[in-house]
Amino acid sequence: MNIPTSLSGGNRRRNLPDFSGFCTRLAALFLCGLVSVLSACDGGLEPAEKPLISGMITFKGGNSSWPPADSVREVRIVAFRVYPPQDIISEVLNERAYFTQQSLPLFGDTASYTIELPNPAPDHIAAVVAALRYGDNIMADWRVIGLYSTSGDNSTPSPLNLVDQPSNRNINITVDFDNLPPQPF
Repeated sequence: MNIPTSLSGGNRRRNLPDFSGFCTRLAALFLCGLVSVLSACDGGLEPAEKPLISGMITFKGGNSSWPPADSVREVRIVAFRVYPPQDIISEVLNERAYFTQQSLPLFGDTASYTIELPNPAPDHIAAVVAALRYGDNIMADWRVIGLYSTSGDNSTPSPLNLVDQPSNRNINITVDFDNLPPQPF
């Protein structure tokens, strides 16, 4: 029985050194490409910094200035894209308001906070406020107790431009329970 040399492996033995050399060259080319790509990344494989707003809230008068404990359920910091908001629930559901995921510690002198923003961050935040929930109705029992204002006027919030700087630190708020800002809701 005559088996063609192309099927008998005769040609395969002759081409084996060529194939081995091809694999070596391909592996070397792949490694050079990989080194080139990784060196050009300049940290590109590291996770991008998540945009955020953070700062400190100070309670003027300290612990003794707080309202009675039965009228304080939680305190959160909220960043609004539109202020005053027409409908807070709609603002939150449509991602036009961002808030701290947990309540700030209650009845202290100060507390730090961080709000994580979506990536990419919105271009503009109209107001950053401290809001206190005073009753059991999580949808309605809120009042603004402080806001971020570079002028010190607690009736006029200072907007944040996030175009050039998506993360803003030191967005500090002072709460004066004896002189609350005008209530937007």
